[in-house]
Amino acid sequence: MKQDFKIKLGDVVQDKVTGYVGVVICQARWLYGCKRYTVQSPVLKDGVPVANICADEDSLTVHKAVKIKSPVRSGGGPTLAVSRGQTVSR
Repeated sequence: MKQDFKIKLGDVVQDKVTGYVGVVICQARWLYGCKRYTVQSPVLKDGVPVANICADEDSLTVHKAVKIKSPVRSGGGPTLAVSRGQTVSR
């Protein structure tokens, strides 16, 4: 299924309702088509990062579009490659 997100990862956005400004760090498409984004603020409050927010696509406006050169990949922990019928032991 094609993910037709209007807002891209890395874009700087502002929530129309709360005024929260930050960078899009996650895109999610829910079961019935709702597109939501996790936005992380670059601001620190008392030396601690401000909490992330999740917002619907329609409630965000793009302040600065950013083009990411390569996909961001995380290790995500070890992955086991197992063939069908193979026994796995650790």
